[in-house]
Amino acid sequence: MLGTLAAASANYYFSQANEAEQVDRLSALVSSRLNDQLTILEGVSALYLTHKLLSKTDNNALSDSYIREYLAKIHTHAQSTGIQGIGIITATTPENQASRLASIRANYGPDAHIWPSPIANLAYPITFIEPYDMANSRALGFDMYSEAIRRRAIQRAWTSGNASASNIVSLVQTQNAKNPQPGFLLFIPVRDSTATPTSRSGRNGNPSSPSFPKKPVEAFVYAPILVHDLISAMLAPSLSGIAGVRVYAGTDDKAPLIYERGHMTWGSHHTTIRIADREWKMVVSYQEKFNRYGRPIIIFIFGTAIALLFTRLNKGQRRRIDAYRALAEEKARHAEDRELIIGEMAHRLKNAFARIGALARITIRESANLAEFETRFDGRLRALADTKQMMIVGGVASFDLAHLIHREMELAGVAAHASDEISGPPIHLGDEGAQAIALIIHELVTNSIKYGALSGTGHLAIHWTLENRQIQLSWIESNLASTPNLDHESFGTHFIRSLIQRQLRGDWQRSTQERRLNVIITWPDNVETTA
Repeated sequence: MLGTLAAASANYYFSQANEAEQVDRLSALVSSRLNDQLTILEGVSALYLTHKLLSKTDNNALSDSYIREYLAKIHTHAQSTGIQGIGIITATTPENQASRLASIRANYGPDAHIWPSPIANLAYPITFIEPYDMANSRALGFDMYSEAIRRRAIQRAWTSGNASASNIVSLVQTQNAKNPQPGFLLFIPVRDSTATPTSRSGRNGNPSSPSFPKKPVEAFVYAPILVHDLISAMLAPSLSGIAGVRVYAGTDDKAPLIYERGHMTWGSHHTTIRIADREWKMVVSYQEKFNRYGRPIIIFIFGTAIALLFTRLNKGQRRRIDAYRALAEEKARHAEDRELIIGEMAHRLKNAFARIGALARITIRESANLAEFETRFDGRLRALADTKQMMIVGGVASFDLAHLIHREMELAGVAAHASDEISGPPIHLGDEGAQAIALIIHELVTNSIKYGALSGTGHLAIHWTLENRQIQLSWIESNLASTPNLDHESFGTHFIRSLIQRQLRGDWQRSTQERRLNVIITWPDNVETTA
């Protein structure tokens, strides 16, 4: 009896593990098929955006049949049971409603219209759908944004920039059917990187809120899918040996049941199906009484030893497969890390050599002899190198403005008390901005040591502000020995102007008063800034 119990337990758990593996493979198969559909939608999205950019027009230009030809070649509808078609919904406002209608009617006839309600601020009607059969013709012009479930899925795709899946809805294509199936929709945004941010509020939404992105989404590629047809087609090759299947539109206990086949038995297996940004729960039951109960009786004649040996061999095989898989993944990660590091190193070296060459050419033009060139070039190169060293040694991607200014003052040998008038809010600069500011401060400090407040006569005050994403830095030298003459611009002045205009994309102003020099530098906060 002890041998029988041991063999029965080993066989039972082996059967459970085998069923769990089959369920996992089944889930992976369904998720893979859905990912294939998302890939097709992404291809349509890329084709739509590419054609729009090439046509240089606000019209979606679908009349050229590019997308129809693409879908016809891959036979989307024929190969994907449950996929009702592939369509495009386009952002429509009262201003562009006429052009949208003109495009729809040019493709589908004069009776096409946008429904079910008049356009308020923003609508996303179906402006393109293929194949254009009787069922899909009923959906043409339907405003997806007017219905809450569809609108929430659109907003998630809008916010994330990735594919999203709606909750269960009644598809427009099947509303008149005798036995309508539940359905859902997949959305992929077509985000135009050249578009400007929008200030228009959508229906039941506010693009200025954290849940909406700053850039508009002109269109979404979408696919309406019938749940029963889709799941039946995907599970058909794997239904042998399965007693029952249930699919729920969600993973919690309150998720609605959307598909059921067969009957459920004791010992069901639960798994998840990934659909874009949603997860569904699938419950599978197997009814193999012989594997669960009959085989232990037969194993009785072989004894406990064979059962234990079989279990050990199975576990050992699993450990080896897991070890090989982990090793392969680790090697792939190391290869990706090496490629990333080499690419980043090459990019930074190229930029560094370009800047050093530019510094050398500018310094040569303003130097009278080799000794003067060596002095000027050495100071500028040290300012550039010091910024690079802080980034590499500190392992940072941004630099504090105050720290850069104090660092340049220290490198120039300026006394600590001369830095008391340096103040402003915390501002962090990226690599490009930090290098430009370091060179600018170096030039200003050098000129001040020679002719201005840091020469021993006068007072220096440095202050900066951040308002409306504009950084303004003030360099004020007062109580000077004499009033500076700004009629003549040196090469150093040209160098500062070039750095401000080309690298910072900003501007500067210089002015004098009685024994006073005012330098105001303004540039946009184009890098990540903390204030």
